[in-house]
Amino acid sequence: MEKYQPAIHFSPGKVWTSDAIGLVSDGSDYHLFYQFLSDSSDSGKLEWGHARSKDLIDWQHEVKIILPDSLAEVLLSTTVVDARNTTGLGKDGKAPWVALALLHKDDNHFAGVIDFNNLALVFSLDNGQTWSKHNSKSDSTISDLQECKYPRLIWHEESRKWIMVGSMNDRVSFYSSTDLINWAFESDFGAGKGSHTGTWEYVDLFRLKVNGEDETKWVLGVSVDQGTLNGGSGIQYFPGNFDGHEFEFIGEKPKWVDYGKDNYAGITCQDLAAGRTLFVGWMNNWQYANLIPATGWRGILTFPRELSLVKKHNEYLLNAQPARELQPIEQDKNMLEETEIEGLVEFHHDFETPLELNLNFNTSNMTQFGFAEKFGIELSNATGEKLIIGYNNLEKYFFIDRTNAGNYIESPDFKWVNYAPYMENESSMDWQLIIDASSVELFAKNGLIVMTERIFPTEAFNSIKLFSDHGKIKLTNGYISQLKNNKPNLNNIR
Repeated sequence: MEKYQPAIHFSPGKVWTSDAIGLVSDGSDYHLFYQFLSDSSDSGKLEWGHARSKDLIDWQHEVKIILPDSLAEVLLSTTVVDARNTTGLGKDGKAPWVALALLHKDDNHFAGVIDFNNLALVFSLDNGQTWSKHNSKSDSTISDLQECKYPRLIWHEESRKWIMVGSMNDRVSFYSSTDLINWAFESDFGAGKGSHTGTWEYVDLFRLKVNGEDETKWVLGVSVDQGTLNGGSGIQYFPGNFDGHEFEFIGEKPKWVDYGKDNYAGITCQDLAAGRTLFVGWMNNWQYANLIPATGWRGILTFPRELSLVKKHNEYLLNAQPARELQPIEQDKNMLEETEIEGLVEFHHDFETPLELNLNFNTSNMTQFGFAEKFGIELSNATGEKLIIGYNNLEKYFFIDRTNAGNYIESPDFKWVNYAPYMENESSMDWQLIIDASSVELFAKNGLIVMTERIFPTEAFNSIKLFSDHGKIKLTNGYISQLKNNKPNLNNIR
């Protein structure tokens, strides 16, 4: 396997992978649409890609998507299944798959087709393999649509309308339609809300059930290209209510979907058959995206996650867990016994990725004298490089320290200690980590804290140590599991 090649994270191979632009289910397979560069690893002219999977891990890349004219030169923004055939484009009982493409202002490929100023509608009747242009004109005359970027489409059942939500640089705008063709402006959201240090870009809107409560809330996710808690790009989210017209934010300030450096432009999929909401994000950061040494593995996607909401102290908090498809690929599970940790203790050597690590710490006496000021794990290799993942009990935050995790990226924005505030004192603390060749994902406190990071050690990490600074910590239980290697077959990638 090539250096840094992910084994359980989506990547089309020796190319630059851009954002995921659609994740849909046809009832038997999941379909992922994305954009990529086939002959360069720098961000530039993009092509469309399509892959399918039955388990969200083992992806079969379609050899060729059939596109109309030079549609490959146009940026695709969102993909949905028009199950109700509101567009009238369905045929012989087959529901059309619909996408919106972002047009360049000087583009001539869409003359005479649906054109919402800079948006065009295309559709497929064979599950996304062949795409056609819709040769009708929209009655929409909304001037703001010309500036609407990265739109997402959802079906709003209560109003029986499609909702398009898109970025307007410093806010998001909502539009409605009964047929995905003719649109009406509904409202704006964002003035004075959330982080405005950077530009508001990719947007998503989805509904989630609140765990343990008889209620649901809407979540508006907004990716910003800079100005996140740990610097650079990331995704803020706003829980609230949406009536098909206006979005009402519930809370004083937005939260972050992920406190790590490398999760951006995330999209969701309503997996109705499994009764869940899935999420995948672009595992990269614009502070150093072009500096990543993994020529073929720039911009891999996060491991798929299942989302829900938790109501805590009158706040609605996003909960993210690795998708249940992780369990079937667990192999050679090594159970961990109760152990008291003081100092640095090696407990797993000569491991290979991909690896899953589950740890449960006893924190019932974390306010007492003698309890560790910091504790966690250290991944290291023979060169002395190390990645430290821990919790600071004095200042109450999780952290990932990659200042000495490899020398390939010299950017000071990469060699950084990234942190996630977590202020509560509780009797136990659970950690779940997914470690691949060039990434680590931490899910702590049952998914309330998530941190995603790219890593590039000069040699693969092969040692895991537990550590405890200035005090003791007790590991109650846990396990280490080798994960089945699902590295992509590069011969199937065009």
